[in-house]
Amino acid sequence: MNSPISWVGGKMKARDIICDRFPPSFERYIEVFGGGGWVLFHKSRHAKFEVYNDLDSNLVNLFRMLREDAEAVIKEFEYTLNSIEMFREIKEMFDAGTYQDKAALAANFFLLTKLSYGNRRETYSYQQYDVRTAFGTFRAAHNRLAGIIIDNRDFERVIRHYDGTDAFFYCDPPYFEAESFYKVPFVLDDHLRLRELLGDIKGKFLLSYNDCDFVRELYKGFEIYAYERINNLALGSDGYEPYKELLIANYDMDERGRQHEQISLLDFS
Repeated sequence: MNSPISWVGGKMKARDIICDRFPPSFERYIEVFGGGGWVLFHKSRHAKFEVYNDLDSNLVNLFRMLREDAEAVIKEFEYTLNSIEMFREIKEMFDAGTYQDKAALAANFFLLTKLSYGNRRETYSYQQYDVRTAFGTFRAAHNRLAGIIIDNRDFERVIRHYDGTDAFFYCDPPYFEAESFYKVPFVLDDHLRLRELLGDIKGKFLLSYNDCDFVRELYKGFEIYAYERINNLALGSDGYEPYKELLIANYDMDERGRQHEQISLLDFS
């Protein structure tokens, strides 16, 4: 199934290649930088015990409300029209920090994200969108999120808390030198802190990153698999430009991964 929300750095295009490189078995699945949850929602279940974590409290509130009462969120905007006036009104509420309840906050956060340019919740996108198309996805998300722990903590606390030989962590942090696209700060020290932490865990991890010299040097000695996807934020002379990414793991990925085969996701829809 699809994620209920579009998100900067979402893995909709790459979720197949990511899930194909999961370890063969694990008891606990933890998404450390959950974001839009495209990898989480791609399967009906990754493990009996699952955790979604993100430091963005508005995003976490949306997922918690969908898990607990999706109908309450739907009710908040089932008669809402897509217009710049509505967008400005919602943004003003967010900037002022005034909300009636958690369901209203979740609904308005979703709309502000969905109707903004690049999903950055800053400027109106002027794109046609019928809000009712989200209702089915919200109800499906309600079922998928049942029983999942939804956390809202720093990545180090989450990894240390859930680490163990039966744990598998999928990590999709803000990419190096692309941190400004996210509302939650992520600085150089955080990249270094993540590397130090992942190098000393008992469980397994799979890490998504942008392909650059800094990241390759930082994770030298780990399994590295390189691929390309469409860069939705940049246009080339022939349309969308390719964007190079890495999967990094502390276990053997499949034969293609071990040989660092270059694949392309440019034709993926």
